[in-house]
Parts: sequence; C-alpha cells; structure tokens
Amino acid sequence: MCAVQISESAYSAMQAWQGDKPVAALMGEFSAGKSTLLNFILGEDVAQINVKATHMPPIWITYAQTPFSIGLRHDGTEEEIDLSRGDINFRKTYLAIRVGRSLPALLKCDIIDAPGISDPNLPKDALRFLSRYMDFAIWCTAANQAWRQTERAAFKKLAKSTRDNSILVVTRVDKLRKDTDRAKVMKRITRDAGKLFSQIVALQTPKAAALSADDRTNDPDGAWVTTGGYDFETAFCEAISAIDVSDRTPAAQANASAQTPTTSQPTKTTKSASAPKISDGNSPIEPSPDRVAVEPVTTSLSNQKTTKETKMASTDITKLNDISGFIGACLVDTETGLMMASEGGDNFDLEAAGAANTEVVKAKMAAMKMLGIDEAIDDILITLGSQFHLIRPLADTPSVFLYTALDKKSANLGMARVQVKKVENTLEL
Repeated sequence: MCAVQISESAYSAMQAWQGDKPVAALMGEFSAGKSTLLNFILGEDVAQINVKATHMPPIWITYAQTPFSIGLRHDGTEEEIDLSRGDINFRKTYLAIRVGRSLPALLKCDIIDAPGISDPNLPKDALRFLSRYMDFAIWCTAANQAWRQTERAAFKKLAKSTRDNSILVVTRVDKLRKDTDRAKVMKRITRDAGKLFSQIVALQTPKAAALSADDRTNDPDGAWVTTGGYDFETAFCEAISAIDVSDRTPAAQANASAQTPTTSQPTKTTKSASAPKISDGNSPIEPSPDRVAVEPVTTSLSNQKTTKETKMASTDITKLNDISGFIGACLVDTETGLMMASEGGDNFDLEAAGAANTEVVKAKMAAMKMLGIDEAIDDILITLGSQFHLIRPLADTPSVFLYTALDKKSANLGMARVQVKKVENTLEL
C-alpha cells in the first residue's frame, strides 16, 4: 500500500464538509456489520450502492433536502457521480464521496461509512487522514471474532480526541447461542478494549432494527433493551453531546483570527470537545426536535474557586424540567429515604415516591451483592402503562439517587438518560 498525494484543495474541501455538526465514522473489519448498523441508524439503505465494497472510498453522508452524490478527486475537484454504476471502481478516481439525503437522523450528525480496515487496496495512512475530520468512531466488531489485534492497532492510529468519544459495538451477538458464550466474549472484550472506548455495546442489529417506533418507545416486552438498541441509542446520544463544534463556524474562526497575536511562532488549531448535539429514540435513531442544548459554562477568573474549602454544596435539579415528558423529580438519600431536593410533581407525591424507590435501590444492590456482581448501577428503569420512572444513583455518592418520572407518550428515554446524567454532573454534595 502506497501513500496517495492529496492536494491542499482536497484538504480544504474535506474541512468544508465538516460544517457545524459532529461527524461520526462507522469503522471496523470487513463483514463486521457496518452496513447493517448504518441502515439501522438512518432507517433506510441510504446509499443504495451496487458497487463492490473494495471499489468504494469513504462515503460521507450528510443531510440535504435535495439528494445528491458527488465525488472528491485528490486534486480537490468535486463532481456529480452516479452511484448506481456498478461497473466503476470509484476508489481509483475519488478520495471520498459525499452523499446528501433528507433523513432526520442526519440533522445533527454527519456519518462517514469507512472502508474495512483490512482492505488490501486501502491507501497507506487512510485512517489517519480520516481522523482529521471525524469526531468519534462507531467501531463494529463481530462477536464471533471480536476485537483482534489488527483492530486494536488500527484504532490506536486515530487521534486521541477521536478515540476518547468512540463507541465499540459488538455485533452479531445473537449468533452466539449460549448466554455463557456471550458473557465470556463480552468479558474478554471489556478487559481488552474497555479503556480505549467511552462505551461498549452488545447489539443485535437486525432485531433492534425490526422493532417499530411504538415498540421502541413503550418496549412492552423489553425487546428494545434486550437487543441492545436502548444502550446503543443512549451511547450514540452521549457521544454526539460530548462534541463541541463551535470552533468550526465562520464567525468563530474569524473571531479566533482577530484575537490571535502576531508572532513568529506558527499557531496550531485544535478541536475542542464538550457540548451538545443529539438524536431521538423513535424510528429510526433521529434527532429530537425539542432536544436541550447544554451551554458551555464560562466563569471569570475573579470568581473561580477550585479548592475544597471553597466548594459549595449544590442540589439544584431544576434542569430536569427541560426533559421532554417531565412529570417530576427528586434527589433522595437512601440511608434515610428523605428528599434532598425536588422539582415538579404537581399531581405526583414525590416524597412518597422517593421513599418507596429507596427500597427498590436497596433491593437491587442486595441482589447484585448476592450474585457477586461488583459493579456500580448506572440507572434503573421502571416501565409503567403511561410512565417511565428512571432511578440514577450518583456515581460519586451511590447512597444518593436521582428519581425522575416521565410521561411515556412524549419522553425520549435515550435523551432523558443523557440529560439526567448531565444534571448529576452538576451536583455537589
């Protein structure tokens, strides 16, 4: 594999493609389930390509009201192309292909469909080149041959800022017939890859994709959870929410240029990471139109206090009001069953709910101890006929939990889970 000469014009074109949205890249070995996962995320076969996978460069998929397909040559030239032409080796001609489709899932996140990492015709350093323009990877690894050394080596070539937000999706877990086999595979993957990814999700993609919007929202049989769809949706939401693209806007770039002092030293431009973007949990994984943006916190130097002596306790949970379908919430001490803070719940007895759910948390902790499970509880979901009840013990203070009641019809579980976690991060006890 030899390196390919890429012009400055091509680099500029790719940078312009980034726009003001986070960019995720689907990556992994051949036949690891990337295409199936892509169709699951978008809700349809967006590319509908009749070309061999080894004849395709990376495909950058973005939102557009009018569908288009363009090819980017190595010299920076862009031209319309016909992806239905199965007789063309697009990789020989184009550095990348950009596809525009009118799909809600693309409103707040672009997706790059990357070639398989073991492709013998993949140009040298192609993954490192892609890493310049992606914010995180959704790395697919098939359960029956999961997380090889070749995958680890390829993944570690990506920029650290990209790796830190990436998700490892273990596909085809349904091909492992025994629960014991699945447990062994997940234990090994967690051991070998757990420190490299922000989250690891086991996903039965075809089964999750087959669930209707109502099945995903109400989940009467627990299928959305057991297929891994719920965990993937939540992980995807959290990854998008962690990306800050404010430095990509023309206004931000102009402002940065105006404030940059003239020196003899070259200045580096780096991507920051930590702001909001998101997707809805219905059909398919789509951005929520009423999502809540988390604004970056700015503090003047004169007001900054960083020592333990100056840290003040904070039990403000008012931001939970912003969750779609919010009914009420409270912060509860499991040792006493008493509320430390409450919000909403006009026609809902939050004090009684907090005390009652203290027993739920204690029972779950006792069950885990009996089973020898030495792990922290992320959250407990209770599904009723018309409501969701979400219980989240605080990571820093497990004896205290956030209890949130939501209306089933208007709540988005994936987004709610993300927002509850963000409120947790603001608490100081």
